[in-house]
Amino acid sequence: MLARAILIAAFAASPALADGGGLNNSSSSLPTLTRADRAAIVDDLVERLRSNPEILVEALLRFRQAEREDGALGLAPADAPTTGPTRAQVTVVEFVDYACEPCRSAGLVLDGLAASGEIRVVHRDLPLSADSIEIAATALGAHKGAGRYAEFRTALLAGRPGPAAYADGRSFALAAMKRTRSDAARLGVKTLPAAAVIRDGRMEILAGEITARSVRDAVRRLGGEG
Repeated sequence: MLARAILIAAFAASPALADGGGLNNSSSSLPTLTRADRAAIVDDLVERLRSNPEILVEALLRFRQAEREDGALGLAPADAPTTGPTRAQVTVVEFVDYACEPCRSAGLVLDGLAASGEIRVVHRDLPLSADSIEIAATALGAHKGAGRYAEFRTALLAGRPGPAAYADGRSFALAAMKRTRSDAARLGVKTLPAAAVIRDGRMEILAGEITARSVRDAVRRLGGEG
């Protein structure tokens, strides 16, 4: 299955192959392929990969990225800040407003679980006020501009102001918040704190008070452990 997926991705990654090598892509004009035709196509693909191995590297990167995103049900953008082991069996997508006291409490709980290696946390900033938008924009801007989201988060969860802002990441921050609002609406998130606990392609939404026990209970339910 993996080899097939990689070959498909490699096919898509190769401009010549993806474009049909000059063939007319109209379905009405495509001939029926014989077994020999299919074998010839595979041989051609293998030869292209041998002569241009970077196609395979690009295909592997695409496949792994798609696998990561599918594993988190499309809720974990590749450019979102994260905490915890990248290969954790459980991903928790956190929707957070740092001006919200219960959100800060939930954030400390999730950070503790991530530090213990139990979960990977994907941080999605969902500010609910103008002041919160500025806080989130600063934190996300720091993430994009200097990889300092964790530093901002630690300060904000403790109720302290974050370090100096990084203006160069503002456009990224605003786009990230727009995506987060869309994803939260898709999930029906109407109150904060909220988190999507994801395990083996299954998801449970937690809203309101989030504790270590509520997260672990959700993980067990998703694993069919009662």
